[in-house]
Amino acid sequence: MDSCGVRVAILGVAQDGGVPQAGCGCERCSAAQLDPSLRLHPSSIAILGEDGGLHLVEATRDVSQQLWIASTSLGMDGLQTYV
Repeated sequence: MDSCGVRVAILGVAQDGGVPQAGCGCERCSAAQLDPSLRLHPSSIAILGEDGGLHLVEATRDVSQQLWIASTSLGMDGLQTYV
């Protein structure tokens, strides 16, 4: 891996459960149930160090999705290296 300095990817911006919230019937959550483009992941970031080490801050129960977003956002070769 070429050294490009430390890189950070924002993986989510929603509160703890993301959007839609489990069991919520509000307009926003209902719309997100019907339209996946309206879904938001819980707040978290991934940090890719100069040495190639991956650090996930605020891992959630959806860690596989967080790792996929991190790998695509940071241009990593593939998840098999990090999972």
